[in-house]
Amino acid sequence: MLQVSFAPCVALFLLGCVASSRASELRVDAMAELPELAESIAVDVSGRSLVTSSLTFQVFEGETDVSGSVSIQQTELDVDDSDSNGIAESLVAKYVVTFTSLDPVAGDELTFKATASTGAETLISRDVTRVVPHVEVTVTDVFPTGSADPQLVFVEVRDVVSIQSATITARFGGNDVTALVSFTGPTILADLPGPGSPPSVDYRSSSTTFDPTALGASAGEVLEIKVTVQTPQGVTAASAVATAMAFSTPTPAVKTAFATLVKGLKLEDGAGGGTCVTATAAEIKAAVDKFQDDVKDEPNPGPIDEPNGEGMDSNGQPKVFHVKGRYSSQGGNDVSFSGSADAVVAIGGDGTSGTTTDGASASATNDKAGGAAVAAAGDGADAGSSGGDGADAKATGNSTSSQSDDGSAVAIGGDGGDPSPDDKKGGNGGGATASVEGADTENPGSNAGSAGTGNPPGAGKHGKGKWARRDKGSAGSGPGANDPKNETNTGG
Repeated sequence: MLQVSFAPCVALFLLGCVASSRASELRVDAMAELPELAESIAVDVSGRSLVTSSLTFQVFEGETDVSGSVSIQQTELDVDDSDSNGIAESLVAKYVVTFTSLDPVAGDELTFKATASTGAETLISRDVTRVVPHVEVTVTDVFPTGSADPQLVFVEVRDVVSIQSATITARFGGNDVTALVSFTGPTILADLPGPGSPPSVDYRSSSTTFDPTALGASAGEVLEIKVTVQTPQGVTAASAVATAMAFSTPTPAVKTAFATLVKGLKLEDGAGGGTCVTATAAEIKAAVDKFQDDVKDEPNPGPIDEPNGEGMDSNGQPKVFHVKGRYSSQGGNDVSFSGSADAVVAIGGDGTSGTTTDGASASATNDKAGGAAVAAAGDGADAGSSGGDGADAKATGNSTSSQSDDGSAVAIGGDGGDPSPDDKKGGNGGGATASVEGADTENPGSNAGSAGTGNPPGAGKHGKGKWARRDKGSAGSGPGANDPKNETNTGG
């Protein structure tokens, strides 16, 4: 497993001293995402102060034990039992799970479970892998009616033997309108070829623009964008939709609130000419909460392209950055916003207080080389029969073309809501995933949302920082209470 390291221009984690402890521990680590055509997956298990002979390993698809439908091979077992008492001071096991009679499809969740005894209790640890298509499409979720502004389609392809062909199509009102929307591109943002002949594709990201003007779309009508990739392994495809909306011009109150939010991000020039977000996760969360409070009675506008954000240049002098943003004023209206600017910001609304409603998710993608992306998801509502769930956030920045570690991405998951009365279930915390396309080092800018209190409390999630290669980063520094990766059960 790759460990997240600090990118030079993103400062989100605080490191401190941790007292050493020899308490028993068991941990399972697997990829966060697995392409659907993959034939196998590697899983690591580690622990300490465990009965060596007690270790077992199982595979689940959803809630079903499918261990008998896969081949489980233990490829490595490294045990340190210096006093030969059968209790391992440390234990590392590596497994390869091959899908012999199991055919995972996109949307499935695979759970890898390890169980071991300490002699006094039984420890259980799980990790979950989501099965995804080899190709992922992100499209600007809404487009303005009557506007000729180019709209962005962002495409990621990963882990295929080779790309034989790739096509992009559009459907509107049940009809193929590919010729009408005038696709332009693709522009390759990151391209990481793998070994072999023919060359494999470890990861590739690209952007394409389209012009919806010729559609004459009315508010509420939906345009579907689909990308189909032909590979020697088979055909894989994904799609996303954009909805036409009649946007109002952002009000003065929204412009002022957005300017305050952007200032709170503390934008700075990076060494390679890109833009970096230097505010801490706590500072960003505080700025987002204030923004949500300031715009709670305002309508959801189209993209906010003003005011430009204030920050510092590489010489420590004041500088103006070009910032684009979009938000929802309440939960239930997810925001997926793509653009090209020094910084692109997407803010998901909070759930409605006093009801059991979830926050809105937020996804921000920056197409500009060296650009920063910030996504902050909405919090679940407090009160109600149970707390609402915090939403997930995903931010995708872009490094400079020189591949220096410039540009940044920050994702903040929504907090779970607290129920009323407090003997009801707390809301789950939202997850967070951040990556910088084309960067040579991992990006650590992700913080999971806090789980809501209650009885029982909500579940927490990990924040993840990822390479352009989509390798899994370590947990973010957000609270992530009741971490499902390290459950501890006693008595069997």
